[in-house]
Amino acid sequence: EEEEISVPPVPHTFGTLSEAQEALAELLQVPEELLVAAARHSKASVSSTVDDFAAWVKLLPPDRQNDYLVRLAHNEPGLSRLFVKELRELSQDKTTAMPPTGEHVTYARLLAESKAVKVQLEREQREQEQAARLRHLQDIRDQQDDYWHQVDLAVMRGTGTGYDEALRLLIELREAADQFKEMQEFQGRFRAWVQPHLRRPAFIKRLQDRKFTLPEA
Repeated sequence: EEEEISVPPVPHTFGTLSEAQEALAELLQVPEELLVAAARHSKASVSSTVDDFAAWVKLLPPDRQNDYLVRLAHNEPGLSRLFVKELRELSQDKTTAMPPTGEHVTYARLLAESKAVKVQLEREQREQEQAARLRHLQDIRDQQDDYWHQVDLAVMRGTGTGYDEALRLLIELREAADQFKEMQEFQGRFRAWVQPHLRRPAFIKRLQDRKFTLPEA
């Protein structure tokens, strides 16, 4: 039943929340997808295009008003056109922004639309994470000699934390190789690199747990 309740009109410029509105939405735990759905029914402010001559006349200095009255009494040709032109120029920078009437949307409609928005936001989030991961793997590929050097330094420390760091770097090197179809090159380099470290049982155990292919001792 609550889903059929008509919510208040969506405010104009709702797509750009103020800091206070964002804080209130966070306090009330309003889902982001619901805010996005509502914002799609919001309109931007528009400037009034109606000629408000009665208001514009008041912008004229008193002497200009009297001047136009005298010229009008003398039936000056083209006076009306000149008068309107001056008023419009005078009011050009004084037009007011008129907020449009907000759209009435039922909660049921907003809820349905927010579900689609949530799917879209989650998809975009996954795509962003995948793109960031791909950039990271590309960096590893471009700097793999430096990564292998860091692996050397870490494993030579001979400590548990050093072995953990070396393992983490090797996993990233392997993932980059897999991403760019270079596993054969990685395996060849890894077998040659790991040979001197086969007598480090704690480190070898870590490699075996993460499914690294080891050469025969």
